[in-house]
Amino acid sequence: MLCVFFGHLHGIVTGEASISAWHFAQMGVLIFFVHTSFVLMQSLERSAGVLDFYIRRAFRIYPLAIACVLSGWLLALHPNGSFRSWSIRTVAANLLLIQNLTYDDNMWAGLWTLPLEVQMYAHLPLVYFAVRSRPLIMLFAVCAASVPLALLQTAVTQRLNVFQYAPCFLSGVVAWRVSREPLPRLPGRWWPLAFVLVWPVFLTASREHQFWYRWAFCFALGLTIPFVHQMRPLKLAAEIAKYSYGIYLTHYVVMTWSLRLPVHPVLQWLTLVIGCWMMPVLVYKYVEQPGIRLGRRLVSRAEQSEPQQIATAAGGLSYNL
Repeated sequence: MLCVFFGHLHGIVTGEASISAWHFAQMGVLIFFVHTSFVLMQSLERSAGVLDFYIRRAFRIYPLAIACVLSGWLLALHPNGSFRSWSIRTVAANLLLIQNLTYDDNMWAGLWTLPLEVQMYAHLPLVYFAVRSRPLIMLFAVCAASVPLALLQTAVTQRLNVFQYAPCFLSGVVAWRVSREPLPRLPGRWWPLAFVLVWPVFLTASREHQFWYRWAFCFALGLTIPFVHQMRPLKLAAEIAKYSYGIYLTHYVVMTWSLRLPVHPVLQWLTLVIGCWMMPVLVYKYVEQPGIRLGRRLVSRAEQSEPQQIATAAGGLSYNL
């Protein structure tokens, strides 16, 4: 999250498309793709079923995304801070998070990654059941096969650009699957060093062949995670993680508008700091958290009704007999 945050801040402050800022912002997104797949595979292990998984993910992602899209529509805002009116088709595509499939513009900064995440999440349960009890070599074969598919996708259609990032998400699956093996592991205190040592794989990337670097970086990160024990919980990291989705979807808008206010630069930066701190807290409390709770209630009701349905069916069967 911090890579994306400071990468964008550098670009807004300097007004330049710095290659270093691009490297760090993109690397932050790639780290998230690997990490979220790793964590969600663990979540699938704990889930009562696939429906449980889908409900929780939908109510985790869509409420804030919908709030941002509607805000951009009602305020006629473009992600770069300018004003723009939006067509109903574009609004609908962004609300459903399918704008990559319909070739519609993103209505909010950072929204380009969400369709990729949703489309990949839809396939994660299939990947989970396919590889959870099979030899590691099969998973590595799937990862290898995803690369030519990603290369083929660019020659066929841009609508399915999720295939370009499939090796990145699958690297998180590799991290999860390898972590289940009895391996020698470094103490958790070594994780920051191990983590940073992977960075050069992408920080040396060129824009011309960037996807090769993306895939190599994600795979290297995915293979590093299982060989280090988890660190003890850090309060600051936990707070950033808690509000990370809100930070991701609000920080660019706050930065853009704060630094354009017709006031003294000190007041601009004060507004930026307060806004980047308060907005994620507010959207979490009033948008994300209610959505999370609703998703949990729906899952809980589904789990409670299942035994009742079974009992009712059994009673009906005994009656008919």
